[in-house]
Amino acid sequence: MIQKFIIFIGVFALLHSCKTNTRSVYMRPTLHTLHQVNSQYSYIQLRQTVAALKPDLIAVEIRSEDLMQDSLYLKKNYPYEMWMMKQWFPAVQTAGFD
Repeated sequence: MIQKFIIFIGVFALLHSCKTNTRSVYMRPTLHTLHQVNSQYSYIQLRQTVAALKPDLIAVEIRSEDLMQDSLYLKKNYPYEMWMMKQWFPAVQTAGFD
């Protein structure tokens, strides 16, 4: 079974795809609040890109112990697209890293 993982990395990072016989790892750059004003890479486009990859796991730049916090806490401490991945893709496992 091929597994797909998406890892979100900070502003201006490079898009990278690594393929092996059993896994594909996609690293998607994010613009944080600039997604609101960038017509070329909006939050909608980011969400559609992730959906098209059909990942088995989404890793976001959130401390793993904070991942289960409520949205008010996450909203104060993390960029929108990081904490929204779990809500946008509730059927996909989400993991935090920092």
